[in-house]
Amino acid sequence: MHCWAQQICQQVIGVDAIAYIDDRTLWSLSSTGDQVQLLSNALEQSRAFDLAFGFKCGNLKCSVASASVSADVCDLAVRLDYRLTTTLEALGVAHDLCCISRKNLFKFTAQKAQVRLKFVKAVPGSMRQKLQHIFLFGATSCDMGLWFCRT
Repeated sequence: MHCWAQQICQQVIGVDAIAYIDDRTLWSLSSTGDQVQLLSNALEQSRAFDLAFGFKCGNLKCSVASASVSADVCDLAVRLDYRLTTTLEALGVAHDLCCISRKNLFKFTAQKAQVRLKFVKAVPGSMRQKLQHIFLFGATSCDMGLWFCRT
């Protein structure tokens, strides 16, 4: 899935992506009003990638997470038929985007962190991406306003 993340980031400037096994997350790097458009463009690229490689993404496992729920964000969630939430849930960590400092661990154990640390060399990408795989989005990268999760 590293190829998927690289493809999205190369095709859509202003969006970052990370994948872990079959969990994929996109987010806008923009702080302006073009976040929804950027993520829509990234989704088009993601769907083209999925089509090319025969992947399918179930809507029930997908969500649009946003700290502020604007009309554009609501429209995006409705158009995609994805759940709209203010909490980003991925890889066992729940980030309340309205309260960035509070994170809840669910389905996450010290044993999982140890295993991920053991195999971090196998994760392609930068050290930042490797650490995101282990601990999923530290506080410095978690202040993005709009997220798009596909699992």
